Amino acid sequence: MPNMPNMPSLPSLPENSVTNTVSKGVNLSITKVGQLKQAAVDTASGQVGRAKNLTDYLDDEKNYCLLSQNIIDELKAETALLETEIIQIAHYVRRLPKNNDGLYLYLINNANCDINYFVFSNIINCQEIPQLQNFLWSFFLAFSREFGNVNNDMMTFHIFLRVLSELARGPTDQHLKIVFNYVICDPISRVVTPQYATRVLEGLSEDIAKMLKKPYDTRRVNSLIRESFKLFQPNTYLAYDNLARAAHPEFSECFDLFLLIQKLFENLLEISSKNKEGFIQKNGFVANSILGIWKPRFILLVNGFLIVMRGASKTSSLKCHWLQDARVTTANNKNLVIKFSHGKQIQIQSDESEFRKWESAFRKQLSIRSRPYDSFSHQRTCQARWFVDGRPTFYAMKEAINSAKQEIFIADWYLSPEVVLVREQFPLSQEDQLEALLLAKAKQGVQIYIIIWNETKLALELGCLRAKEILEKKHENIRVLCHPLMVPAEWSHHQKLLIVDQDIAFVGGLDLAFGRYDDFRHKIFDDPNRRWPGKDYYNPLFETSRNLNKPHDDNSELFSNPKPRMPWHDVHLCVDGLSAREVAVNFIQRWNYHKRDLNSPFPSLAPRIDAVTYTARKATFGHPELQLQSSEWYTDIQCILLRSCSLWSARIPTEVSIAQAYYLLIEQSKHFIYIENQYFISDFAGGGISNRITTALFNRIKKAVLDRTPFKCVIVIPIHPEGSYKDPAIRYVMHWQFKTICRGNNSLLERLKREFPTVNISDYIEFFSLRGFKISQNKMFTEQIYVHTKCMIIDDDIAIIGSANINDRSLLGDRDSEICAMIKSDNEKIPITMAGYRTNVSKFVHELRTSLWLEHLGYLNNRQTNSVKVAISDPISQSSYYDVWLKTAQMNTEIYENVFGTTIPCSAVLHDRDFQYSDPPFIRSQKLSDIRGHLVLYPQNFLKNVDLSISIAENPELAVAGDKVFQ
Repeated sequence: MPNMPNMPSLPSLPENSVTNTVSKGVNLSITKVGQLKQAAVDTASGQVGRAKNLTDYLDDEKNYCLLSQNIIDELKAETALLETEIIQIAHYVRRLPKNNDGLYLYLINNANCDINYFVFSNIINCQEIPQLQNFLWSFFLAFSREFGNVNNDMMTFHIFLRVLSELARGPTDQHLKIVFNYVICDPISRVVTPQYATRVLEGLSEDIAKMLKKPYDTRRVNSLIRESFKLFQPNTYLAYDNLARAAHPEFSECFDLFLLIQKLFENLLEISSKNKEGFIQKNGFVANSILGIWKPRFILLVNGFLIVMRGASKTSSLKCHWLQDARVTTANNKNLVIKFSHGKQIQIQSDESEFRKWESAFRKQLSIRSRPYDSFSHQRTCQARWFVDGRPTFYAMKEAINSAKQEIFIADWYLSPEVVLVREQFPLSQEDQLEALLLAKAKQGVQIYIIIWNETKLALELGCLRAKEILEKKHENIRVLCHPLMVPAEWSHHQKLLIVDQDIAFVGGLDLAFGRYDDFRHKIFDDPNRRWPGKDYYNPLFETSRNLNKPHDDNSELFSNPKPRMPWHDVHLCVDGLSAREVAVNFIQRWNYHKRDLNSPFPSLAPRIDAVTYTARKATFGHPELQLQSSEWYTDIQCILLRSCSLWSARIPTEVSIAQAYYLLIEQSKHFIYIENQYFISDFAGGGISNRITTALFNRIKKAVLDRTPFKCVIVIPIHPEGSYKDPAIRYVMHWQFKTICRGNNSLLERLKREFPTVNISDYIEFFSLRGFKISQNKMFTEQIYVHTKCMIIDDDIAIIGSANINDRSLLGDRDSEICAMIKSDNEKIPITMAGYRTNVSKFVHELRTSLWLEHLGYLNNRQTNSVKVAISDPISQSSYYDVWLKTAQMNTEIYENVFGTTIPCSAVLHDRDFQYSDPPFIRSQKLSDIRGHLVLYPQNFLKNVDLSISIAENPELAVAGDKVFQ
């Protein structure tokens, strides 16, 4: 402990400065101040015994508080002369066994930052951690009580931050932990705003990194902290990951720091999301409040919603308003006017004492808007599972439905009440049909809410009104909305959602509908057990009508002269906790708007406001094969929900967070992009198409070529859009897709070839498709496996999974409504080699990508699975991409073209007249045994010599619809 300097004489106090109430204490202070000063010197020089005797004396005489007050009076009178005295008192105070709030309050209120800083720096430099903890606890409790009363908040905060920084730089890691445990986590959660707390962590970033004992980048840590606070996530795996990653990539051992930051963030979230509720006067006619009617209402502010109820009871009728894009103004200093972006206004009134509280509560709700990619969603930590194809997805959905206790939300583009979700035993059970599962839960009192797109009947028939009629007749607890009523006729509701109790949510590409059930085998014919009965046996290439009114009848066009079904490939995701709550928020927002738009008598919905309880989930599998195409529950997943929504689809300003995420992730990718999508239509096609996917890919590939860094983009899309490639509408979609990819000087591949004429562009980007075959009754059949997936994987570390296609319809926001989940990372990392570099990637995302590749390559369920999985671990290496992936696609493509010739869509069919529709000779079928999996090259030259755009002009209905419908 450092030697203390000689102290100046203590000045006399003016008589009039002491009130009668403390005269006894003043006298005691004057008589004992010499002892106090000597005790401080003794303490500083190590003479602990004398200090202890004085402490005992003061404690016994019960004059401790009075003495403290008198010391404060002395310090206030002669601050400049008592700087050294303050330092000595500080050394003494830190050893006192009781709190000294009076001294702390003086130090807090004193505007002299330097003096206060000296005081606390001397206190902090002690080694005795328990005494230091006691002192800090007392000081910051006093700070909390006094913070709102100080004259200069910024000055006080400057002192506060300097003290914290000094403490964090203390001689042991324990000092930094005290910052979190005793300084930030508890007192600050009661008094300091999140903005102040953000500044605290910014100021301490070097010290946080110091605790990690690794090199650090202060600027980056500061930036990451700010971003983390903007998200206000419920627990802090992201913050921990960001801070530790900034210091050093190997951060898994820093668990103590993680626990401290976790507690901090949880407290800050509690501050930021505190709700307000109570009775107010509400007027819905703001334009002229004199004419409006003021009505008493109970309102609740929660999670970005304004909920208005007739009474405080949960059974009261309610209206739920989304506040994300609302504005709040005041009128007459007693009324709050809430103006919504869609034009609606609400005015509320309360008594003067409550007015400011309500105003603050509203502005607090409206201020938490900074979300990634301008999404409606925060970044959340949750548990998650992925599913490949319909079989495991539908099985998990059935389990989720059966677990419902309160409510079930479903939103689909296409919904079939009779679809069977579980097909593990034969004959199939009617109890596993969707309508039967929902009826059973409705009878138990579960409330079921369903949104189905009201399809454009001139273009296609999906039977939404039929589904509504069937389901609502089942039980009064089942309610169905078909939206929109009339317009817009050209756009659709394309989200595919199942949400149970606002606790588990499914997001992805699969509708609960006919034709979607499939597994990794992707059989093109049914087996004797009839896995795909009735209208579930589906191939739009041959069907002209489906007659959904007879769902159990086989389609005569497919069975009179046996034709293959069209296998269906898809990816789905399940999340829980707060991520599921936010999927539910999206559904609730849509339901409440659609209900009003359709003038439906159904009740409005409200988000759950109870706390999320995190419980470890365990996946169950009805059959061992289901484990091949679905994951266990992964914990600590960082999830952001992304949307395309607008005024017509959700009554909000246009949200394009899906597109924003795609652009940014492509730009930030390091070595590898893997895309599976139903469409690939982007701005390079021209024709007014404005999504920038091809621009982003072009720029990223250009950078890789110029930097001479390894990079690869692998894209899997259907061979042709769903339906007959003779159909004018299908051909027009093909027209825009070919113009995007490979036809015309402005297409992606042609631009790259023109920009880099000496570079083999296929080393950087290539397109693939999927195909299957069957030999039956001495005949050979083949059909494309329809890629309906909407998935992008970046560097095996980030994934986007959802309902959005790569086209303007899905990405511009004001067209089809879409939702995706972005999985950023998880704490469970695995080491792999990518592009020759050793790196850690998300196990969740890596396992999804390798599962997809194993399926496409035909190695998902055989003795070579494990060895091939190792071989494809690095997706862009020679041994993985070229020797396995690309070689398999080339070999399969060559066999299909040799066996089936020009009877199928392929690059050899340049014109319609090139098609040969006779059955291929059976003798060639022996070559089919060499086909491995389903992977083939995308037929870039298919119908290359046909002007696919002419067909729309020849069809009046398509011409009326316009180009945008097909883009």
